[in-house]
Amino acid sequence: MGAKKNGIGGLALLLENTLSWQPSAQEICLRRSDDPAKQVTPSAANARTAVGLEEDSALAEACRTGSLSAYEQLYQKHGARLKSIALNLLGNVHDAEDAVQEAFLKVHRGIRSFKGQSAFSTWIYRILLNSCYDLRRKKQRRQETPEQDLEPHGTFEAPGATRDL
Repeated sequence: MGAKKNGIGGLALLLENTLSWQPSAQEICLRRSDDPAKQVTPSAANARTAVGLEEDSALAEACRTGSLSAYEQLYQKHGARLKSIALNLLGNVHDAEDAVQEAFLKVHRGIRSFKGQSAFSTWIYRILLNSCYDLRRKKQRRQETPEQDLEPHGTFEAPGATRDL
């Protein structure tokens, strides 16, 4: 709740905390300790992360060539988390969906500018954050602009015109 009081600066902090959280090795091992066959070790988690990064890079490269199925796969992989982050930032399901849609449109338009110097997920989450900021600013501008009255304040008559009652 404190992030909402702090405005956009608070939103950045909330997103930073959301994106930077990583479970500790002990938390990873304890999650599935009831079933030894499903127990996850830190090295296995790191391997999955590396595979995920490589998969994202390959999908981003396929997107550069115009592959619609690559875009679909990226959406399937990241869409739910992006919606969750946008919902936390915007507090409204419809606005969150709009922000995610806008983020993916920006990815489509700017995929050629993605150089791979960072993880694809880092790039798209930054785009989402900017889309959320843009949407919040747009809504704030609408609220600050007074609505014009649609009804006239008085009647105007032509000079010399008389009203018959």
